[in-house]
Amino acid sequence: MPGSVPGSKRRVHYAWVVLAVVVVLLIAGGGLRSTFGVFIKPMESEFGWTRTSLSIAASLSLLVYGAIAPLAGRLADLRGARAVFTTSLCLMGIGALASAFVTQLWHVYVASGIVMALGAGGGTLTSAVPLVARWFDKHRGLVMGIMGAAMSAG
Repeated sequence: MPGSVPGSKRRVHYAWVVLAVVVVLLIAGGGLRSTFGVFIKPMESEFGWTRTSLSIAASLSLLVYGAIAPLAGRLADLRGARAVFTTSLCLMGIGALASAFVTQLWHVYVASGIVMALGAGGGTLTSAVPLVARWFDKHRGLVMGIMGAAMSAG
């Protein structure tokens, strides 16, 4: 190849590795947050709860998710996105694990409506944007588009 130094290898810039990790986290977070709807009918038939009472848990989850996202973005500015994402995914994991052991309706409200939503609110674009904005100057629009696609894919 003309102009290349023999034996040199092009390495992937570390910023793209950071983006790949953030994409995986956004997909995981979005996927966990979105799974509640799949379990409404099985929980209805298993426990005899009404669709309305289960929908209240889903509404609570969306309310907490929306309320916590700006706070998580601020925390990402102050403490760093790594700490926010780590805490968020731990909360989502605890909420998902707790959801597997629900026996009362209030368990659903706490596990899925609050704990998972707190985690999901921290694992969103509001936490990811400050991180990737530090790594990318040239391809910032592309990176934001990739992260938005990752959230949707989750």
